[in-house]
Amino acid sequence: MNVRDDGSCFACGAANDTGLHLVFRLDLNQKTAATDTVLDERFNGWKGIAHGGIISTMLDEAMVYACITEKKMVATANLSIKFRAPVAVGKPLHIEGQVVQSRKRIMKARATLRFEGEVLAEAEGTFMTLTELDNLDDYCVE
Repeated sequence: MNVRDDGSCFACGAANDTGLHLVFRLDLNQKTAATDTVLDERFNGWKGIAHGGIISTMLDEAMVYACITEKKMVATANLSIKFRAPVAVGKPLHIEGQVVQSRKRIMKARATLRFEGEVLAEAEGTFMTLTELDNLDDYCVE
């Protein structure tokens, strides 16, 4: 499958005016991807509380970027989310994904969303490899 990043991804695309604009820091040794963000009110579900779909999107994207540390572009095959507490908008959030298993075609990862160290949501996912990446220059921030 021909996969092309045109910058329009809702989660990480710089060219998407309505997106989240997440920028991940990759740790190739730990197979992790992390980002910090503050959600504004346009991502509300209930007043002042982030919509569950937005939370799911951020956790999914963290796991996808964690998979990129293995030089693989992936698509989500299965996603499981546990919401532990409401996620307030306007507060600094830390999202981190980590690869827990890597095979040629299938990868497994987990992710957490934290506020001041407290886990507010966590996810597990299974990802299928779409293509191998030659290099990570376009994806590595650190």
